Amino acid sequence: MSLFRENGSESQIKRGPEPGVRGLLLLLCIVFIFLTPFVGIYNLINDYQNASGDFEYIPGLRLFLIVESGLRAFVILFSILAGASILSLWNGAVRITKAYLISFLCSLVLGMALLFSLVEFPPDYYDLVLSKIAYETIGSLIYFVVCYLYINFSRRVRVTFPDSFPEIRNKKKEES
Repeated sequence: MSLFRENGSESQIKRGPEPGVRGLLLLLCIVFIFLTPFVGIYNLINDYQNASGDFEYIPGLRLFLIVESGLRAFVILFSILAGASILSLWNGAVRITKAYLISFLCSLVLGMALLFSLVEFPPDYYDLVLSKIAYETIGSLIYFVVCYLYINFSRRVRVTFPDSFPEIRNKKKEES
């Protein structure tokens, strides 16, 4: 008496995830299209409201917020594009998503550099500024690492977008 039917059960055990945008990949699309823009816009509005009273007292703060708003708008639009490209199953979706994540990380670094080069904070503001930067940086790095690792190592992403991974593309050529 066999515990498994040879044809059906073995093929189900060996078979990986089916191609398509579902599961965690769908969740990632929802995060890119809805959650990331919502958080970005919320942070922009919140930062502006908190800082608007200090524009006259802290030189460079208004200029920094204008430049930072432009950077965040770019990242928000790029996030929506990355999510839509995955959801639409575009051939270059993985490349677009990786480019978005790297630009997200670069905008984080550029934003911190601009903050300290454009704004002249009074000494008593440093603790507040550094704690806010530390909180945002840690959260952003966790977001980047989780998303980037998922895009690079997920079996669902590899099955859905095989042309984006050279080792899969080469394996297909050898089988042909």
